[in-house]
Amino acid sequence: MAERRRALVERRKALGFTQESLAQNLGVDRSTVARWESGKVDPQDWQRPTLAKELRVTLIELGSTFARHGGSATRTG
Repeated sequence: MAERRRALVERRKALGFTQESLAQNLGVDRSTVARWESGKVDPQDWQRPTLAKELRVTLIELGSTFARHGGSATRTG
């Protein structure tokens, strides 16, 4: 798992969310959150404001978590 994605996991856990509880708050499947955290996919643009709100970060901070540096992750989720 990339360091940036590890930060996503740590933030989720610090706020007391499980993958399941975060997924429920966002209206997605738990597997979607797992794919975001593993780097397999990124949240779609329309999902990011709600994700940022749940994680109590700005969209800019969230965007840096998903910034790609030559990776093969797709932008679905």
